[in-house]
Amino acid sequence: MRLFVLGVRLRWRLTVNRLRKGGVALFVLLLIGCALLALSGVASFAATRGLDPADRRTWLVLGFTLVVLGWMFVPLVVGGADETVDPTRLALLPLHRHQLAAVLAGAAACGPAGLAVLVGLGGVPIGVATSNPVSIVLSILAVPIVFLLGLGAARLMAVLLVRAQRSRRGRDLAVVVSGAAGVTLWLLTQSVGPVLAADSDRGSAVVDALAWAPPGWAARGVLAAGEDRFASSVGWLALTAVAAGAAIFAWAAVTARLFTGSERAVGGRADSGRPPLGRAATPVGAAFAKELRYVVRSPGKRVQLMLGTLMGVGFAVIQAMQAGDRDNPKVVFFALWGVVFVISASFNVIGFDSGSLWLEVVTGGLRRAQLLARTAAWFPVLLFPALVATLVIAGWLGHWHYAAITVALAITVIFCGIGVGAVVSSVAAIPQTDGDNPFSWRQGASGRGCLVGMFTLGGMVAVAALAAPILVPCTVATDRWWATPLAVAGVGYGFVVWQLGVSVATRRVAGRGPELVAELSPRAVA
Repeated sequence: MRLFVLGVRLRWRLTVNRLRKGGVALFVLLLIGCALLALSGVASFAATRGLDPADRRTWLVLGFTLVVLGWMFVPLVVGGADETVDPTRLALLPLHRHQLAAVLAGAAACGPAGLAVLVGLGGVPIGVATSNPVSIVLSILAVPIVFLLGLGAARLMAVLLVRAQRSRRGRDLAVVVSGAAGVTLWLLTQSVGPVLAADSDRGSAVVDALAWAPPGWAARGVLAAGEDRFASSVGWLALTAVAAGAAIFAWAAVTARLFTGSERAVGGRADSGRPPLGRAATPVGAAFAKELRYVVRSPGKRVQLMLGTLMGVGFAVIQAMQAGDRDNPKVVFFALWGVVFVISASFNVIGFDSGSLWLEVVTGGLRRAQLLARTAAWFPVLLFPALVATLVIAGWLGHWHYAAITVALAITVIFCGIGVGAVVSSVAAIPQTDGDNPFSWRQGASGRGCLVGMFTLGGMVAVAALAAPILVPCTVATDRWWATPLAVAGVGYGFVVWQLGVSVATRRVAGRGPELVAELSPRAVA
């Protein structure tokens, strides 16, 4: 118990030390968000008392499943698990496995998000328990069991990613697994509701399948306690407790192994003798060749491409399905959502991979060639999701004659986006690296999270305003003869916007090389 308390103290000491460097406003917003999450959880689970048995079962199974899966994958998708429970911070301390697990468990259980989950689950006894004391005790006992299940599963996932990232292939695999799982979770939240509302049989099949997973076991135990079937309740809750204990034990074992296992060396390719940037003979060609190679090798670019494709295509297809009118060819335009989910990532072209910024500064600074290449490198990342969404929706509906217009409009929006992104990045760049530690936050806004968010929102508005003269007429009056020529001309219009945006950004960063390095890559000047 003393080590558990020590983990709690360690966690909040690290949090306080980090807040002294900035980010208090963002932390306050986090606390407010967690408080709202806790209150909504209490209200939602407590509201199950007024539901019929079938709806109560559906709500509890889905609720417990989303709590556990959300705790596992959402932090990895939004920017980091939690650097205050990074096990590598304790690598030099002489702790046994159970001692290490106690410290890390204390640090992990007392965070704002963890406490919000625990409070939110407190609504379960309110909504399910009967007047029987045994039912009340079993319903209350289910709360820490589900909490420990989510805690163990989330930390096991994070430490497995740390271990996987000790090799380059492992890092690539970690990016794919965490990103795909997180997007799958998001798509489930978007699609389960419509499925349940549209088809009760299919909805029941989804709930029946989820009821056989560990979160579903806990839901079965709670439902049995609410129906005074105490033997069944004890059995299901005990089974869930075993699963939670297994996850926590595996977390402790992998963490201990993390400190004793060595990193695996990855063999490199033999030197081919060819120039590293091919036959690039001009500054512009060299910059584009370098960024093209970076697109292929960058974990950050790969995860943005994967997340944007899965989220953009998934959301576009869901919207097209919910539209219900397969005879309306304009449903193909929902594919433009594929751009929306990724375009804000191009608003940090200067801060992306900030650790290597000093190399470009010492070789002449961020000139127009570098900014053109940096912004153009995001073009395939932004276009691919929209292209896939267009092919999927057009193939499903059979309206191929609007696919070309949709792709042209997507290219117009992308050109406007990377042009605005160059300007936004020159005003509010933040350091962003392709880190190999999922516990740490990948974006170090240094207390400027709100300011960066405002500029990002303003950039999205600017992109919408710049693309509207082409986007609105082509989507509203698609059947007019001039719609297709206007969409094609819009590509040229977007290209001009991109060039103007890069020109503005070039003037803004001219002569600011040392200042940008000090701001975005302080280790380079330390």
